[in-house]
Amino acid sequence: MLRSCLRLRFSWNQSSTWKTSFRLWLPIGTPTPALPSSTSRTPSTMAREKEGKVRKELVTLLMCGLSLSCPSAGAQSVPLAELEARDLIRLADQPPGTGLPPDWRQRAVRGQKLPSSAIEDGQDDRVWVVSGTGTAGWFAFDRRDAPISSNAILILSSRLAQVPTESDLTVPELSDSALRLFVIFESQRAWLSRPRMIMYSFGRLGRDDPVAKPQKALCDIRIPRGASRAWSLDALRPGQDAIRLFDWTPQKIQAVGILLDSDQTRSFARADFRTLMAVQRRAQ
Repeated sequence: MLRSCLRLRFSWNQSSTWKTSFRLWLPIGTPTPALPSSTSRTPSTMAREKEGKVRKELVTLLMCGLSLSCPSAGAQSVPLAELEARDLIRLADQPPGTGLPPDWRQRAVRGQKLPSSAIEDGQDDRVWVVSGTGTAGWFAFDRRDAPISSNAILILSSRLAQVPTESDLTVPELSDSALRLFVIFESQRAWLSRPRMIMYSFGRLGRDDPVAKPQKALCDIRIPRGASRAWSLDALRPGQDAIRLFDWTPQKIQAVGILLDSDQTRSFARADFRTLMAVQRRAQ
């Protein structure tokens, strides 16, 4: 999917509508049965359950050694009381059947069909489901009004319910993924001058090649992951990865989003999401 001839330009109009202009070579398969869902629960009950679960997951991660760090001053632990965690998808705020999380926007990859998107009540929690057969689409959350610190940790609770058949992130002609999490950094000069993007691609790797060759404004980090009904919790540090892997000087994060593409392999792909937390130092 991410070929060397990829051209990417992000722009925003006066009404803050997310627009993209890009060239992607992506190509379709047989859908799998939907995962079972439970009966609906009231929004207030869902919110309380989710708040407790998110707090437990966050504390568990931090107690296991996760800490924010300052790239200019080396690794520094930040007391838990000084941290704030914000859920960027806020599923408890949306009723089941809603297409997108609050304030998110969607757009099909140029020339491709947009994946389906729906919020459902799962067995344990409210779930955002993105899926499609031979589709490719972007789902983005604009954070320009409240940028995320470049030192923030992104904590993603997700599962790959179906990985594109015969996909291989290391082979351009088979590079499909049920989940790519992308992070767009503020440009060092102006927003339109060329913002930089890190993309975390989850899926099959035919060989041990976790980092794709970086392009001028895009770097792809590959994370091995197969299909599973079990939930995964991933802690990602895009600012630190920008420095460590690509020698970038990251600015604040201005947008976060999801990409699903399955048209190279002509197969079905599905990814489910519970939370996407941005953990950063609390503003003074």
